[in-house]
Amino acid sequence: MRAALAVHRVVADPAANLTTIVQLTREAANDGAGLVVFSETALTGFIGNDDPTHDRLLAQPIPGPTTRQLGALSRECGIWIAIGLYERQQVAETERLYDSAILIGPDGKIHLHYRRISPQWHGGDPRVYCQGTDLPMAFTAFGTCAFLLCGDLFDDELLQRVRHLEPNWLLFPFARSYDSEVADAAQWHREERLVYARQAARAGVGALMVNYLAEPDAGGCFGGAIAVAPDGTVIDDLPPGHEGILLVDIAH
Repeated sequence: MRAALAVHRVVADPAANLTTIVQLTREAANDGAGLVVFSETALTGFIGNDDPTHDRLLAQPIPGPTTRQLGALSRECGIWIAIGLYERQQVAETERLYDSAILIGPDGKIHLHYRRISPQWHGGDPRVYCQGTDLPMAFTAFGTCAFLLCGDLFDDELLQRVRHLEPNWLLFPFARSYDSEVADAAQWHREERLVYARQAARAGVGALMVNYLAEPDAGGCFGGAIAVAPDGTVIDDLPPGHEGILLVDIAH
């Protein structure tokens, strides 16, 4: 089976991002992919500011109108879609916000719903900005799989939980920008992407990793995608700064 790791340049308009996501999904299906993986918060980018009045407008209910639209797209294209998004959940009088990811099957249904467990994605009111606790696994046409999101990959306990599950694939949408540890694309290629690959190997699982690409007004990350074998070998990658699709064959 072929997987497509899709990187698009996220803009400040979620409707425009969704249009691009639809186009890339159809392109992936036309290229023979049975799975397409997008980045963390692929619909909006990381533009939350810890103000619930602002951030709730970015978030989507799961299920909701956007997930139903993606479900219809999955049915149309006969493809699995893995994508990260802000989630909004109404609990009594309070709206909770999560950094989440979903896997939608060709039947249009959500087969996997994951809420990021590591808390570093926000600094807001913990009664509103919440983390998940569950690490679910899905059974799919390309084997068993689980999600981690961004900082989750560097949590030793979570890596052990993934190792205990023994999935065939780890789906890893993330959001990484240049910083004091990664100054540029050359350092990412030479050093840091291998750190990410080694972390996946600690969980004993192959990984499909997609970083989102955005200008500063939509989060400012540098993009890139990596397919990693269970032993930590980089199978193939899409360099930072490039929009497009990385196609990889995933055995099952």
